[in-house]
Amino acid sequence: MAMVKRRCPCHKDECELIQQVRIFENNINAIPLAVADRLWTKTSIDLEEKKIRLSK
Repeated sequence: MAMVKRRCPCHKDECELIQQVRIFENNINAIPLAVADRLWTKTSIDLEEKKIRLSK
């Protein structure tokens, strides 16, 4: 089965996509605590938030 090469609409070619991924990786890895804070799982909910969620 032959592979069909698809053109990505947002990058000129594969090399540009790979370069953009590397830039993203470098940026995200430069601030690991900010990423960890955003991904931190809540183990409790405050009363105001609980009221808002249950009122729907």
